[in-house]
Amino acid sequence: MQRIAPAKRADGGPDKFFLKGGRKSAYIMCWGSVARDPAGPAVVLVAEGYATAASLHEATGRSVFVAFDAGNMAHVAKALHKQYPAALLVICGDDDAQNLTRTGNNPGRDNATAAARSVRGLAVFPAPLTDGGSDFNDLHKVAGLEAVRCIVEAAIDAHQASPTSAHAAQSETSGEKPAKTSGASLAGPMVRVVIAPMSPSLLTLPACGSRVLTKTANASPPSGFAAP
Repeated sequence: MQRIAPAKRADGGPDKFFLKGGRKSAYIMCWGSVARDPAGPAVVLVAEGYATAASLHEATGRSVFVAFDAGNMAHVAKALHKQYPAALLVICGDDDAQNLTRTGNNPGRDNATAAARSVRGLAVFPAPLTDGGSDFNDLHKVAGLEAVRCIVEAAIDAHQASPTSAHAAQSETSGEKPAKTSGASLAGPMVRVVIAPMSPSLLTLPACGSRVLTKTANASPPSGFAAP
């Protein structure tokens, strides 16, 4: 159980409190059903909060699990990876930019990235956000469900299309280091997405409506794109 204050504190202090002694290092499935596919889900989303998970499910139709806070992301990711080893885990993290400005730390982004890397998944973050916004529910409110869907689905498409994703899995057993990648910036609003198997590389993705070009070693660019 969790108590949430009706308004955020002016000093930036905590406004959410769990019941003392309650079990928190767990998760619930908020929206969707992974049980529909007997082979297991191909993609599973993980979010910090309940409202964020609801927005993500409404936007994508995918199953979403709730971690409840940033520090619990890795616990949830590892538990889901054990339960659904073939699934791509997409950690839909918060971007705590205001906290970064105030304290020098961005727990939402840092914990989501670490959780994704721990399960060879990917971390994706909302953008652009208005002042005070930090998660995909905030993006839903200001830009609509389509903005949420485009960011998440573009990240998944880029990850699945990248040859380094498969190469990284082979490298893990052979001891070979995965090839480094560089992202190509395309026109339009951008969102930074961490692709964990290609650590520490970053892809720059369009928020909506464009294909993503990823340049990898010894790979030709897709038809219709110029090499970066």
